[in-house]
Amino acid sequence: MQAAQTRAAVLDAATRLFGELGWADTNMRSVAKAAGVSVETVYAGFGSKGDLLAAVMDVAVVGDDLPIPLAQRDAALVLGTGTLGERVAKAAAMSAAISGRTCELVQALTQGSATDALLSQRLAALDQRRRAEVADYFEQVASRAPTMLELDEVWLLTSAEVFHLLVHRSGWTPEQHEHWLANRLLRLVSQDPQDAPGPGNKSQRKGLS
Repeated sequence: MQAAQTRAAVLDAATRLFGELGWADTNMRSVAKAAGVSVETVYAGFGSKGDLLAAVMDVAVVGDDLPIPLAQRDAALVLGTGTLGERVAKAAAMSAAISGRTCELVQALTQGSATDALLSQRLAALDQRRRAEVADYFEQVASRAPTMLELDEVWLLTSAEVFHLLVHRSGWTPEQHEHWLANRLLRLVSQDPQDAPGPGNKSQRKGLS
């Protein structure tokens, strides 16, 4: 029980500091102080600053520290149920919630990746994993595989970076962002894929094996 409470305290402190200060100005000592534990405890539990940020990101994506993948969560399991409009609304709500929890952490990861090769690799792995998830969730919602262009568009629209631009920099409310996202996604999945404008209008999934 005490170990779980200590881990939760460290994750909460790291989430707040990475979000507020970014990568460069957050260090293991400041996280330890904010969590009320020793710096040795933080290193013993998470190994390195990069590992700590990765753990924080994993928790932020699903909303808790339980060892249950996103695909096995209720929010993801219901994406294939209901009308097309209802499925899109559920997908937009799930995406907006994840972006709200992760957008500042993604900013920290992006900042760190500019100078840290390991973080750069982690950012690339995160991008690839999210593309695969987007392709899977698109198929659940639309009952068909996305074209390359559709995959690119949904990957962009549902990104934490777009959430950050609209909500944190343009002054949108999270509700406005979710409503906008639902409308854009519904328009996209409702169109005939053969009518989609732009290059790459094929069902091949770019970047996936």
